[in-house]
Amino acid sequence: MAAICRRPLSPSTVSRGIAAAPEGSALARIYRAMTSHPELVAGEGRFCTLLMKAFRGALVGKTGADASYAIGVRHRQGPLGIAVKVEDGNTSVLNAVVVHVLDLLGVGTQPQRDALAAFRNPVVRNTMGVPTGHLDVHFTLHSHRQ
Repeated sequence: MAAICRRPLSPSTVSRGIAAAPEGSALARIYRAMTSHPELVAGEGRFCTLLMKAFRGALVGKTGADASYAIGVRHRQGPLGIAVKVEDGNTSVLNAVVVHVLDLLGVGTQPQRDALAAFRNPVVRNTMGVPTGHLDVHFTLHSHRQ
């Protein structure tokens, strides 16, 4: 992290930095550790774990505080950093938004993205566990360059 912190940071800068780390560097070792053992990053069955398992080393992803998410992608056009924040802290919305962003950007293959289908439009349940609807995420992305 210290290597990244030598310049002004945003979550996408950190994500892009880990995805672009030169082989043999500390960041490259972190990337390899996270993608080789994703269950140690977040635990079995968690979104981060399932995301990294689905993409088989092509990206790292990690939930942050209060429904924030950072992804570092080793992309064919070069490293890509993605940062997502859901203002109200709802992690179901966060996961659905991350899946939608990956869909819109065409990250990975369709089967890799489909492995996350359970997070795409999750059922909303009340406190008794009764389904009351489902989450429907639709938006477009616009280019923003710094």
